[in-house]
Amino acid sequence: MQPLDWYMERCASGTSLCMEEKKRIESDYREVFGRPMLSDFSGRCPNRFRDAAAMIASYLRKEQKGANGGYMLKSGIVIRYRGKLYTHLNLTAAAARHHLRQHPSNVHDFLRLGDLPKTE
Repeated sequence: MQPLDWYMERCASGTSLCMEEKKRIESDYREVFGRPMLSDFSGRCPNRFRDAAAMIASYLRKEQKGANGGYMLKSGIVIRYRGKLYTHLNLTAAAARHHLRQHPSNVHDFLRLGDLPKTE
């Protein structure tokens, strides 16, 4: 996954994207949203890669502002915390920490782990 700045540069750039950048955007789009780009964008749309980069940037910006504490759940994984279901779109730090305490072997459910609280 590329950082937010990388996506912001691709959105603002007036030059065309190279094949490597397009493949990276397509791969990251699938990782973040759990579906291929062609399910959301027409194959004939000339701006589909820039639009996808903008959607990924928006998601990453929201993630940085959010209360997820740096945790990023893989797409398609659902966890339960206090009777509520959480996915990668609405994950909170409390839900992520609870899930990891209850199921430490499920660390592979996360793309990124936040700061674990220190126990004294």
